[in-house]
Amino acid sequence: MSTPNSLAETLPSGYTEQGFSFVFEDANQCLTGSNPIEIFHSLADLDSYLAKNPELIEMPEAGFAGYMTYEGDCEFALYEVIARNEVTRQSNAPAKTFALDCFTDVRNDVKYPSSKKYLEAIQKCQDYIKEGDIYQANITQKFTICHPEELQATSGSQLYQKLKSLNPAPYMGYMNFKNYEIISSSPECFLSLEPKNEDWFISSSPIKGTAKLNELDYLLKSEKERAEHIMILDLIRNDLSRICEPGSIEVPEILASHKFTNLYHLISTINGKLKAQEALPNFQDIFAACFPGGSITGAPKIRAMEIIKELESNPRGPYTGTMGYFRFKDGGKFNILIRSFVHDKINNELSFHVGAGITAQSNPEQELQECYLKAEKLLEVLNAN
Repeated sequence: MSTPNSLAETLPSGYTEQGFSFVFEDANQCLTGSNPIEIFHSLADLDSYLAKNPELIEMPEAGFAGYMTYEGDCEFALYEVIARNEVTRQSNAPAKTFALDCFTDVRNDVKYPSSKKYLEAIQKCQDYIKEGDIYQANITQKFTICHPEELQATSGSQLYQKLKSLNPAPYMGYMNFKNYEIISSSPECFLSLEPKNEDWFISSSPIKGTAKLNELDYLLKSEKERAEHIMILDLIRNDLSRICEPGSIEVPEILASHKFTNLYHLISTINGKLKAQEALPNFQDIFAACFPGGSITGAPKIRAMEIIKELESNPRGPYTGTMGYFRFKDGGKFNILIRSFVHDKINNELSFHVGAGITAQSNPEQELQECYLKAEKLLEVLNAN
């Protein structure tokens, strides 16, 4: 059996820096691929291509992988082979320590976002809530590595190894595509798709609610955290109902506490049976119904996204978008891109974001501290404070 570490140390055969290579890992398996046969910049084009080439669907290991930014830009690569290997660890078990000599001290090279501006954004968001525009919104901030050229001696795959050794998570991945290199240790599942007999089933596991390891009791008893979580659970249940058979939506897990390296999250899972499909699900329809995820937008979703655009000073890019894979014979998974580094190849920028869900009951200073808690392990990867 292979382990995630051994597989990540040896990326797929044929790997090149421009080779559209990827690794995606969860608690049970590691998926890898490189050298695709086609690249798509819209799910409509991908669906159309698959409909015209049904022989691909019959290939036992064929599938696609890729990412979509929060703003909807995407790169999806079609592979004749997406290799799958079993792994032998728990999703949040520590991986082996991996040290990078070139990450000696970059404390002065991390550009921190303005806490003052973030607190002002929270106040403006709460003003919108009081006016009845929204119930909640996820407001984020961006950390930038100021001199990414100093990290060029380190490949993205090495950075990925260090990130997952310090912050293992259930939906980790490394993706090196044309426009972006994405290094992710995401704890959140955006969508999982699985075939059963002649049908396809879909699930989503949103995160809402965060606390330090010594504050689990607060998290479980907090009316604010519970209300915020249920609001997003209902939003996602509604999103899935647009593409699922009536009466098939179930919530097998609700408000469950999950422990990660330095914090707890509250997670629920919503399942449903997709409406009658052809051989494959229609991916454009699925993403149109569900993307972006409700946990990183807000409720109501459309108005929350308008307010997010107003209050955040930068486009999010891949952050809070998704990356993942789908094998035609046995399904796939897409994460929510949080706890992730993004290398913007066009602008030669390395960055990461963190955010918090804002409600009328939010304490702005506590929400700011929650952001720092989420940033903690990412800064540790860079040996930063």
